[in-house]
Amino acid sequence: MAENTTLVLRPSRRKWGLLVLGAVALVAGGTSMIASHDPFTMVVGWVAVIFFGLSGIVAVAQLFMNGYLKLTPEGFAVRGLGRQYATAWSDVVGFSAIRPVSTYPVSKMIVYNFAPGYPRMRGVRRLGRQISGYEAGLPDTYGMKADDLAALMNEWRARYAG
Repeated sequence: MAENTTLVLRPSRRKWGLLVLGAVALVAGGTSMIASHDPFTMVVGWVAVIFFGLSGIVAVAQLFMNGYLKLTPEGFAVRGLGRQYATAWSDVVGFSAIRPVSTYPVSKMIVYNFAPGYPRMRGVRRLGRQISGYEAGLPDTYGMKADDLAALMNEWRARYAG
């Protein structure tokens, strides 16, 4: 791989499209629960409409936003949901694919810890480490299996971290 190599990965439009459709279906289900006139069912329906409505908005934003994960010899850059940040390979210890306890069993995500002495976001990193054992994570797997993406990022890190 030449030193000027850049790899840009994009979020899976299929995945986010399916999430939009799922959110629409669940909002419709919540709406029918609201119409039931049973007080408990109505409350559950409102909770469903609000939660899945907001989830649907996020999914639509992710679907139409020009998000990416860019790998360069200097590091990686992430853009999505109005955020953009870049991290040098030398600032990261390594990447792992984990299945968080809080998510449905089929989904994995990419997590990582920063190198000792990394000065930024200490409080947020400490909180993340206390909750999950990791300091940060990627917002998507960019159309790849999580294990494959973690291996790819570890390969780039090993090659370019110095």
